[in-house]
Amino acid sequence: MKGLLSAILAMALLFSVSCKNSDRDLDNSTGSSVSAWTSMNHFHNIMREVHRVAQVDSVLNGVNPSDALLPDNCMDSLVRTPNLGPFPIDVEIFYSDFKSCEGQRNRSGKINATFNGSYSDLGTVIDVTLTDYMVDNVSISGDIKMTVIQSVIDSLIFDVEITNGSLTDFDKPGKNQSYFDANIVFNNSTGRKTIPTNDDNFVMTGEGNGIAENGVIYSYIIENEMVLLPDCEYEQFGSFRLSAPNTQDRICNVNEGDGCDNIFQIAIPPANGNQVVEIK
Repeated sequence: MKGLLSAILAMALLFSVSCKNSDRDLDNSTGSSVSAWTSMNHFHNIMREVHRVAQVDSVLNGVNPSDALLPDNCMDSLVRTPNLGPFPIDVEIFYSDFKSCEGQRNRSGKINATFNGSYSDLGTVIDVTLTDYMVDNVSISGDIKMTVIQSVIDSLIFDVEITNGSLTDFDKPGKNQSYFDANIVFNNSTGRKTIPTNDDNFVMTGEGNGIAENGVIYSYIIENEMVLLPDCEYEQFGSFRLSAPNTQDRICNVNEGDGCDNIFQIAIPPANGNQVVEIK
C-alpha cells in the first residue's frame, strides 16, 4: 500500500498545476484533515496499547516478577507464546465486545505483536498486526514495525513504519474507508522511571500519506510534535501540515479544545479562514 499511495500521490501532483487560483480561494473542505488525524490517532493508540502490556511485564521487559503489574488497559486477555520465552515471543492482546472501561474506547478483536527481544533493549524489533480489530465501530487493519533506537532511564524511542493501513467506519453511509501509511518516531518521553504506565507520555514526530474517505490523496508532516498523555485517547498538543493536489495546505492544530477531547482547528492560509472540527 505504501508504494501505491506514493505513486498515486506523485501522479496527482503532476496535475495540480492546472488548478486555478479562484478554485483554491473557494477551498475550505476538512474531510482529508479529519481522515489524517483519525488515522494517526488510532495507530498511535495501538502502539500505546502494546506499550501498556510490555512495559509492566516480567517476560517481555524483564521486570522483577514481584514488581510486575497487570496492564493498565481495557483488554480481556493476554497470551505469550512461548509463555516464558525465549525470544522471539508472539503476544496476543484480546479485547472482548462485552468489556468496557471508563475513559477508554470500546475495542474488540486482537492486537498481535512479535518481539524479537526484550521490549526496552536497543535494537529490539516489534512487528504488530491486527486481527478483526475494531474501535467504536471503526475497523482497523495494517502493519506496524517498531524498532528501538534509543533506550535511556526515562525515554524509550522507536523508529516506526506503518504500512497497509486501512480504516472503515461502519457508522457512516456511503464512502467510509480510508488508507494510511507513515514513518514516525514514537517517543515514550517520560514515565519510564516507574513501572506503571499511568504516568507515561508519548511524543510523535514524522510524516505520512493516505487516501481520505472522500478520495482525496494527501501527505502530511508533523510540524510541532504531537503529545499523547496517559489519561487521554486523543493527542492534546501538536500540529501537522496536510498537503493535497489542487488545494491549499491545511495547518491542523490538535490543541484546540478544553482538556482531553477530539476537537482540532484547521487553518487554510492565506485567506480561507479557520474551522474547528472533531474526529470520532
